[in-house]
Amino acid sequence: MALINQIPRASFFWILVFMSMLLLPHVARLPLWISAFCFLCLVWRTAIHLDSFPSPNSWVRLLIILVVVPGIFMQYQGTAEAIDISVSLLLVGACLKLLEMRDRRDVYIVIILGFLLLMVGFIYSQSMLAATYNLLVMLVLLSCMLSMNSHETAPSKHLQLASVMLMQCAPLMLAMFLLVPRVAPLWAMPLPASAGQTGISDEMTPGDISRLGRSGELAFRATFNGQQPPNQALYWRGLVLDHFDGRTWRRSRSALAEPTQKVFAETDPNADILEYDIILEPTQQPWLFGIRMAEVQSAGVLLDRNGTLVNRRPVNQRLQYQVKSYPAAAFDRELSRRSRAEALQLPEAGNPAARALANELRQRYDSDLDLVMAILQRFSDEPFFYTLTPPILSEASIDDFLFQTREGFCAHYAGSMTYLLRVAGIPARVVAGYQGGEFNRFDDYLMIYQYNAHAWTEVWLEGRGWVRFDPTAWVAPDRIIQGAESFFADSSGFLEESPFSFLRFRDTPWLNNLRLRLDAMDYAWNRWVISYDTDLQLQFLDNLLGVEGRKWGLTVLLALLAAVLSLVALWLWWQRREESLDTMERVYLQFCRRMARYGLARETGEGASAYAHRLAAALPQLKKLLLQVDQVVNQGLYAAPARTEQVKNLRALVNQLLRQVKANRNTSASGA
Repeated sequence: MALINQIPRASFFWILVFMSMLLLPHVARLPLWISAFCFLCLVWRTAIHLDSFPSPNSWVRLLIILVVVPGIFMQYQGTAEAIDISVSLLLVGACLKLLEMRDRRDVYIVIILGFLLLMVGFIYSQSMLAATYNLLVMLVLLSCMLSMNSHETAPSKHLQLASVMLMQCAPLMLAMFLLVPRVAPLWAMPLPASAGQTGISDEMTPGDISRLGRSGELAFRATFNGQQPPNQALYWRGLVLDHFDGRTWRRSRSALAEPTQKVFAETDPNADILEYDIILEPTQQPWLFGIRMAEVQSAGVLLDRNGTLVNRRPVNQRLQYQVKSYPAAAFDRELSRRSRAEALQLPEAGNPAARALANELRQRYDSDLDLVMAILQRFSDEPFFYTLTPPILSEASIDDFLFQTREGFCAHYAGSMTYLLRVAGIPARVVAGYQGGEFNRFDDYLMIYQYNAHAWTEVWLEGRGWVRFDPTAWVAPDRIIQGAESFFADSSGFLEESPFSFLRFRDTPWLNNLRLRLDAMDYAWNRWVISYDTDLQLQFLDNLLGVEGRKWGLTVLLALLAAVLSLVALWLWWQRREESLDTMERVYLQFCRRMARYGLARETGEGASAYAHRLAAALPQLKKLLLQVDQVVNQGLYAAPARTEQVKNLRALVNQLLRQVKANRNTSASGA
């Protein structure tokens, strides 16, 4: 217990605080038993400190390791979630080290593990809230380090000094963030699949997208460079679903990525251009979103032959990319044989009533466009209903929807319309993505939520290429014009999966303004901090120094930084010059080196007094002077901090002594 008591009580307080703060963010994502074990270790450590419970001996610690470590691997068996395994092992290791902590060295190890766990937290979240929380944890960690090296016992004093240290570091941190070349951070590594796949899937069964309509989670944000299009023009294409097995629409696996130049070979240079930035939330999927005929300005993003955006790897972190869109331009005026076959694919049998209706419409209308309009008019004139809670359909889902329930979400209407057109011999496909968005007036950008998820139909028409037709706009036009949040506001299933969403308070003005302001702050954080990459850094430097002056400007900035640091170092040296150059210890060591030249070197580990008495025995005529030197040295080095007059006194005695030693040596040499 004596070794444990060597740890300052204030330090133990800070250790418990920062370990608890480090564990809290991981509670929701780690298995319950791991979180419970970590907090049990904290309670056990507290009991040990209060002498209420014994420390675990080596056998108990070994037993804990043999049970907990294999348990972690078994917990994640078959999931290959290396990050979660590593984080769990690191947390458990820090808690076990806390249990066996006995002296100051152990405390420093726990503090180092705390800083490592602090960095690990950014793997899972880089939000402004998470960064603020981690800053508080760092403040507590610094307070703990100060408590280990200070005679002050009040925790408030440690916290105050740690705050001052962080504020002093802020300017240097900002300069390094802005100017140091960008490298991929620790938290850029892919998150495990347990982080969840969110948003649009590459499969669509009736009812799938309606589940997204109940969620208030953010999908992405978009900022337009120029005038923003009206809500009814905001169709964010994500996936083309062109394979139907009788119940589920899927993405064709043959949609290979092709160069952007080929996709936009038919783009009219005089067509209206939309330029915008998107910050996409993590989806664990590679597909991105953009308005029709999207041309991506960001590296690592491709277009497949269906004109949809694909990232080179799954989006495991927030992703920012720049897009140009040509919504009025034609796409695929000539349809290849393979694309036509994919756009007409259907199961050999099934849904006989829908097939009969399509054949009837084909006989009635020779024009493909007239047939398309007839289907849309049928949705508008007959009693079809748009709902978030559609009834369950049988295996013949198209027949069931068109002739029985007549209640559905966008996926029902887009899927059934595409089916009818294919039966009639007209190439068609389902497009899944989002429609609309909420405008944030505090920073002029759009917020697109999961409840904006939408599906519509694209039809290939001779001479026009792929043309969008949205049956939802004919069944429920307010859904497209006013937006999903206005249309579904009174629906029972709206925001059902987001019970604590701030969106529930959008009708209360001050709460709605608070929600928009907080989101604007988070958007700015993600746009200018999280997304601050090499391109943004070069853009910042170009704005600051100009394109031509960037190279020499960086040199000047580095030179200025070096000059400032040199001045600070010179000032510190000037402030401590007497202490560093005229200390008692330096004068005494110079004396020892001079005596060594005369064959009277101080032995290793020999104290000042022992050395003085040995010299006095060798030089009896100088005994009085040697003892005076010893007295001054002991007073200056051990009794109290050396003053300037003491150093001067020692220097004078040493010089006098060395002169007499030299004189005696010369006299002895001449006599010989």
